[in-house]
Amino acid sequence: DLAPVSFNYTYVPPPVVIPPNPPAILAAIAPATVPAGGGDLDLTVQGANFESGVSTAYWNGTPLATTVDSSSQLTAVVPAAFTASPGTGSVMVQNQAPGGGSSAPAVFTVTVPAAQLALMTAFSVVIGLTLLAASPQVPAGVIRGALAGVAIGALLFINPLIGALGVALVIALMIERLRVGRVLTGDVALAMFLSSGLAVAIVLIGLSPNVHIDLF
Repeated sequence: DLAPVSFNYTYVPPPVVIPPNPPAILAAIAPATVPAGGGDLDLTVQGANFESGVSTAYWNGTPLATTVDSSSQLTAVVPAAFTASPGTGSVMVQNQAPGGGSSAPAVFTVTVPAAQLALMTAFSVVIGLTLLAASPQVPAGVIRGALAGVAIGALLFINPLIGALGVALVIALMIERLRVGRVLTGDVALAMFLSSGLAVAIVLIGLSPNVHIDLF
């Protein structure tokens, strides 16, 4: 005897599986360098795996206001306070969990404004000429060789006047040491440091991101 059998059951849907977000990839930033002292900056970031609501740009670990333009480009606003003085900043993009991850950092350089650097260089020259006029015993080559100190200051993001005075002091002490030790005459040592100081200055100025190549 076959009798109908009834079954009572409740359908339980399978859990929704959210795929993990891929890590962000940063390929380039534009611009990569600006003079110090500007306003808020719109920074364009090129890369991959960008997604709205998932990807955020960071400056030295601080999140930036980020707009995702496409999966390969986003725009971040860098506040003026972050570029107020010369130095470098680390830019990266992070995708949030699940999954996600941070990109490799890109270096952003904030340079000394060309007008400010030219003014400090001119001030250094004026100080040197004043010393020379006041004390004829101060070798002109020491002052001219101190241009290397100006270049060092620009390269290391310090006041070029400090670099110039430091290098001038070192050159003067070394010339005196060579003269007293009778290794070289004063004139020969002076000429040697004059030429080498200028050569080093040209090389360092060429390497410095703070100096435009046509500044001088």
